[in-house]
Amino acid sequence: MEFFWPERAAALEPRPDFRAAIGRLRILAAGEGRGGYAASTGPLGNREFSDIEALAQTAHVVNGRSVWYRHVSDYVTGCKQAARQFLGSDALARSVHELVRTTGYALKLPALKVPTVGGPQASKAAAYFSGASWGSGEQANLRAWHRYRKSAVEPFVVMLDPFAVG
Repeated sequence: MEFFWPERAAALEPRPDFRAAIGRLRILAAGEGRGGYAASTGPLGNREFSDIEALAQTAHVVNGRSVWYRHVSDYVTGCKQAARQFLGSDALARSVHELVRTTGYALKLPALKVPTVGGPQASKAAAYFSGASWGSGEQANLRAWHRYRKSAVEPFVVMLDPFAVG
């Protein structure tokens, strides 16, 4: 998985492919060529992203039949695709939507939590990053036990048979 760094947001602003993707999303959100979606949802830039996601998954009854808002699902998909392509994660689609609602190209991103691990995963991660060749966790303990057993001198026990003659 690719990790996001704040410097990456600043590097996106001048890129023509990023500006083109945001421009396409702005046209879709405004409903240019479709009257601003006046008969259905209205401009998507006036709504919160959570409302838009809910709207994309809901059918509406018009003249007795269910109608899905195709433009809404296309917009949500476009935001997620732009977030994945330029930021590395679908989870940042909300930030892309907030950028589409403004006029510039400067992304404002929330503080991201750094994933942490504990238990056996932590020792595996530590072994991986430190380059430990012996492994980690249960496997490392098992190998160490076998190495110790091989190097330890086993006591030699002689059993005498009390019934043996001579």
